[in-house]
Amino acid sequence: MWIRYMFDINPHKKKVQRETGKKGVERDFVTAVKKSGGKAYKFTSEMNRGVSDRIVVFSGQVWFVEIKRENTDLTPLQKKFKQYIESLGLNHFTVYGLPGISQFFKELEKCSKQKS
Repeated sequence: MWIRYMFDINPHKKKVQRETGKKGVERDFVTAVKKSGGKAYKFTSEMNRGVSDRIVVFSGQVWFVEIKRENTDLTPLQKKFKQYIESLGLNHFTVYGLPGISQFFKELEKCSKQKS
């Protein structure tokens, strides 16, 4: 697997309360990408609402990544942006909460195996 999931290890044996809101998930996602050797650039566009939160560059791949809390859906503008990106043949992934981080790395691994 690309990374050893960072939440499995707690060297101080203290109970850690993880923030599960969007900011906490995004922070943990960026940390996981960095620990795995990738870059997760913040993507904002004042003139275009609905664009993805992050552009991830990892092992020769570029991904547009939207970060969402668990049990929330993409907005109509975000869905439209996702369709546009995929119509160009580019990668798009939506991370739903903390479990979505490991799902992203599974998808990344799957895509890299297909390209090999």
